[in-house]
Amino acid sequence: MNFSVDCSFISGSGNTSTSDCLKWLAGRPGEEDFSLVTFGIHHLVAICCVDEDKRNARVVATLRGHVGLVIGLSYEHLEDASTEVYSCGADGMVRVWRREKGKKVFEWAASQALDGMTSACVAISSVSTAKGVVLSASDSSGKVMVWSRMHNRSQFELVHTVTMPPSQTPHVLHLVRLDDNDAISLLIGAVDSKIHVLTCSEPYASPSPFKSCGALTGHDEWVTSLS
Repeated sequence: MNFSVDCSFISGSGNTSTSDCLKWLAGRPGEEDFSLVTFGIHHLVAICCVDEDKRNARVVATLRGHVGLVIGLSYEHLEDASTEVYSCGADGMVRVWRREKGKKVFEWAASQALDGMTSACVAISSVSTAKGVVLSASDSSGKVMVWSRMHNRSQFELVHTVTMPPSQTPHVLHLVRLDDNDAISLLIGAVDSKIHVLTCSEPYASPSPFKSCGALTGHDEWVTSLS
């Protein structure tokens, strides 16, 4: 059998302590001639532009704001054709970076800083729904915070907080949209080798009614990545 493999892109990230410190940003409509990659370099969030033929890549922006190691990244393309990158760091901060519609690939602005963590962040995740965006992050003490923002608003608001016991300290998070409306699930991969499942039908209420639906078992060690 004859076959060939084409290399699309090879990249290395400066911060390799977690599996979520590099994200490939799917292309927006009208920007099919290049792709963007975001990754952490110490306390910076780097934006890398990759040409259509995947042969040339260059860092076009470094976003400054964290004062500790960048631990995790997530992103969303919004309905107004803008793009947001979300970062969490060892400084316990969650930061929102925004590139407005029509802006150049290097034109990013700090949009919001979210605090409330009691120690270094360890994970971050985001998801878009019909009404807006939901964002979640966790820290090394077991604290999990959830923020949401409707499309017609400019700032995220805290809607849910839960602290996992030490035996279930989160290592990775993953937000999932469950239907065409706004129902979501928050998956928490923990050090007890389980994936803890929480669901919420209205994540834009304050507080949001997240309910525990049990845990998925099967792993023998820590759950370190979810997708």
